Amino acid sequence: MEKKYNVESFNLDHNAVTAPYVRLAATYTGPNGDIVTKFDIRFTQPNKAFLSTGAMHTIEHLVAEYIRDEVSGVIDFSPMGCRTGFYFTLFGNKTEEEVSAHFKAVFQKLLDWPDTKKLPGYDPKE
Repeated sequence: MEKKYNVESFNLDHNAVTAPYVRLAATYTGPNGDIVTKFDIRFTQPNKAFLSTGAMHTIEHLVAEYIRDEVSGVIDFSPMGCRTGFYFTLFGNKTEEEVSAHFKAVFQKLLDWPDTKKLPGYDPKE
């Protein structure tokens, strides 16, 4: 029998997926019955292409701000160390389709972002 790792993504065959995609990575039930759902928001093909640090940091700030306008219960939107995407974690039991729709709305806002407008969290005081 093949070893199952404790970290969900270590069990994923990264050669069998095609980016970009939204993938349900895990659903957890807390001790008080709270449902927490974690999604893999993949931008580039694992082990093939990587996002630059600057691009990741910009996406992180903008999405972290605007995803909260689209869906309630957001816990975190955090970059993957491999720089191919992000993890999105929230309270509740959401589907890949629901999360994809929310991210499409956010990405449209990013496409419309004026070059002259300051990024949320850009100032060191923020």
